[in-house]
Amino acid sequence: AHASKAKQSIYLQSMNFEAGDVLDRLEAVLVPALERGIRVNITIDWVSRIFVHGHLPLLPMARPFRRSHWERHVKASEQLRARLVAKGATFVTTNNQTFLNRQLPMIRRNHIKLYMIDEKMVWVGGVNLFDDAFKKIDLMVRFEDDQTVRALHKQFFMVNELRSPADYSKKLGENYTLYVDTGKIEQSIIYQEALRQIDNAKVSITFMSQ
Repeated sequence: AHASKAKQSIYLQSMNFEAGDVLDRLEAVLVPALERGIRVNITIDWVSRIFVHGHLPLLPMARPFRRSHWERHVKASEQLRARLVAKGATFVTTNNQTFLNRQLPMIRRNHIKLYMIDEKMVWVGGVNLFDDAFKKIDLMVRFEDDQTVRALHKQFFMVNELRSPADYSKKLGENYTLYVDTGKIEQSIIYQEALRQIDNAKVSITFMSQ
């Protein structure tokens, strides 16, 4: 609903971006937005190009039916991206294919899900852009205060060669801090901050995880 009313820009960053009912509905919103001259920037992880229904083909597919289904689905996602690009959308792929991640595609992924409208309203959470993600219990948190939106707008474009060389944090007002992991092995500012807060807990600890 908010994207259909965008006046300047729509920024979407998701690990997955798979053809299906969710993206059919999204395409029906993005195409008119592009035709109105709205900037549409979409950032996806390379692994999205081989995901099917949220699953990675880690082993060769011996069954012809399964292999042909995977190929059709991958092609449908490619065609969707091509249609949006033809209308003027900009796609950026993070963590591009290497020999290592082609053999072990589950490592070093960009798990950020960040959706922004007009650089005024932004959602961050766990929901990927594919059908199966919307069948699970998950959440997105909406931010509208200027300081948080500016920080997340900056982070949206910090991918590939613009990625921060180290984890970082940014104080957002009196009560909030943004923590950003950059994917360094055996290093996580989010994890370390969680441990610090656990050590300092005085009343209770509530932990939520898929």
